[in-house]
Amino acid sequence: MKSKNKAKLLLVDDTADNLDILIDILSKSYDLSIAMDGPSALKRVVLDLPDLVLLDIMMPKMDGYEVCQKIKQNPITKNIPIIFLTSKTDPDSIVQGFDLGAADYVTKPFNYKELLARVKVHIDLKYAREEIEKAKEKAEKSEKSKSDFLATMSHEIRTPMNGVLGMASLLMDTNLDPVQKDYVESLRSSGETLLALINDILDFSKIESGKMVLDNQSFQLTHCIENIYNLLALPAMEKGIELIENIDQDVPKIIIGDEMRLRQILFNLIGNAIKFTEKGEIYSKIKKLSEEKLEFSVQDTGIGIPLEKMEKLFKSFNQLDVSTTRKYGGTGLGLAISKRLVHLMGGDIWVDSVEGKGTTFFFTINTRVPESQTDSESIPQELNEKRILIVDDNKTLSHVIASKCTNWGMIPTTATSAKAALDAWEKSIQDNKTCFDIVVLDIEIPDINPMDFVQRIQKFSDIYIICFTTRNRTDALILKDKTNSIILNKPFRESSFYNQLIQCVAPHAARYQEKAETTKTEDHLGKQYPLNILVAEDVPVNQKVIIHFLKRIGYQADLAKNGIEALEAVDRNSYDLIFMDIMMPKMDGVQATKKIRQKYLNHHKPWIIALTADAISGKKEEYTNRGMNDYISKPVKQSDLKEMIETYIEKKTNI
Repeated sequence: MKSKNKAKLLLVDDTADNLDILIDILSKSYDLSIAMDGPSALKRVVLDLPDLVLLDIMMPKMDGYEVCQKIKQNPITKNIPIIFLTSKTDPDSIVQGFDLGAADYVTKPFNYKELLARVKVHIDLKYAREEIEKAKEKAEKSEKSKSDFLATMSHEIRTPMNGVLGMASLLMDTNLDPVQKDYVESLRSSGETLLALINDILDFSKIESGKMVLDNQSFQLTHCIENIYNLLALPAMEKGIELIENIDQDVPKIIIGDEMRLRQILFNLIGNAIKFTEKGEIYSKIKKLSEEKLEFSVQDTGIGIPLEKMEKLFKSFNQLDVSTTRKYGGTGLGLAISKRLVHLMGGDIWVDSVEGKGTTFFFTINTRVPESQTDSESIPQELNEKRILIVDDNKTLSHVIASKCTNWGMIPTTATSAKAALDAWEKSIQDNKTCFDIVVLDIEIPDINPMDFVQRIQKFSDIYIICFTTRNRTDALILKDKTNSIILNKPFRESSFYNQLIQCVAPHAARYQEKAETTKTEDHLGKQYPLNILVAEDVPVNQKVIIHFLKRIGYQADLAKNGIEALEAVDRNSYDLIFMDIMMPKMDGVQATKKIRQKYLNHHKPWIIALTADAISGKKEEYTNRGMNDYISKPVKQSDLKEMIETYIEKKTNI
């Protein structure tokens, strides 16, 4: 509370006898000052700034009501509590005092104990309010310091990530063979996921402060899941764990939601499953609960969770125990963030686990389907009644593949060993009506020699053979060269598998869209709407990325390496658009924008788009208030630049 100094009271009463009584009661505990009329009281309250005012109502020249009103109107004195001293006890008089801002009242003649008690209560309340205000100010300063730190770290980390992701995107459009393209796609996806992981602490801070806002856009659900599996394939492969995904047939292909946040949740749950599983499988399933709700589950065959430790799972900065942290690592934030993200998406998250056998995490989200999406997808008739032999010792994966094939109109047969597969094959060739058209083979089944198996089958007929394998297996490459088998990398991906089936039996039919984001040249935009564009960016690799992205859509942009060079460029040329980095040496983007707006107030005004690595929310309003028209958050994508240019063109053509 307050220091040991006595609290200060101002006594205001026009009667000397009343003042004498008040002084006698209060002088031992408080420092007192006195005023005998309203004008004197108003001067004294500003000079002394007392902790409490005891104010008589009935006084000449200016009554207590008017004095109270003036004290409360003054910003310097408005928070000083006032106790009215009055012989009036009618409700209207008392209520009038409270309406003017009085804290309490004491009736005349004074009761010694009552007066002391009321004064003490209001002094204590005032001190408590002051302590609360100090704590609030301290918390706000701490929050600002944290926000400033997070903004700085966000910039320092996201800026180089812009170069990594940008260069990966540029590399995707060069002449790559399928293996190289797969590696670059993994690099790009890994960069995006690393960026998402870097943002974990930012996300937690935003969620805690209520600033997290979902970015709901339409996206392909299959691609979302497959991208996660691509990223996690290597750690799963190193432990010999089978990654299996299964999306029910009635789940929409495209949904509206926040893809990045959904990926964040799934990456955390599947990543944890790999971390805590030494052998077996991880099975992710998505099913439709209603038109606006989906359920996701991630099931593993790992160590399980003791019942008594379940309640700790979703708490911040928490691991099940110290040994878990030492062995498996982690910050303990992932599940806490996942839970709050699920709640933001209108869903719930829960877990079932048996210690020593495995764990299943479930969560639901609310979502919508784009109006343009058709109810069903056309399956080529060439797949209808095609017979397919699925050879895999993992029963879960065999069931998933067989279920998919059945949905596509095919007739699947499963075998969990080489012997069972050969028996089924030999039986089928005895009857032409049941002969297999396609064989799907996991070449890592323990009792199988892939080369012998494939060559034995190919002796009898010209058949399509699709082989699943982990990456970089030499025997898979040899098998492909010698038998013309189709090689698919694990984990099983529905879109890749479907596309290979189509390639086999109906090469001209429509396929699933390739998962890799294509960013091919769209230079028609620049030809149709020529613009003068300036890029102000100080980091060399980011300069290359942005300049190349703009070149793809038909624009040859000028470059400035800091705010001063940007000003010099604007003096030399008339620009339609300026992409302005915020943090640059010599002069930052905010200062440069201010000077451009001041200098060219009545001339041609360029559109200025902020480029910022600050991921803290609310920045668009901040930058538009500083003279910019919009902003792009780093890492910059070609689609971001194109969207901004199209927005500018649309606004200018409508003027």
